[in-house]
Amino acid sequence: SPCLVGYFQRENIEAFGVWFKSKGNEGLVLFFLFILAWTVLCLPTTPLQISAGLFFRFWTSFVVTFFGQMCGSVVVFLIGRCFLREYLS
Repeated sequence: SPCLVGYFQRENIEAFGVWFKSKGNEGLVLFFLFILAWTVLCLPTTPLQISAGLFFRFWTSFVVTFFGQMCGSVVVFLIGRCFLREYLS
């Protein structure tokens, strides 16, 4: 959607980076939760992965995005398994 694409402009990404970096380790946890929520909402995570590479070091961003997406996928699976199983069968 144009609204979502327009939000990922350089100024907004830099502002997010400054904010996440200013939080230190809390920023990593918040970014992890942000990616997890983004994954649960089934939104594209590629812009967040690229942004993580800009905000943090390579291995830090790799670990945060990897585990954020994996945990988000598990949450979506469990929601489908527990709450939507009877509805879909």
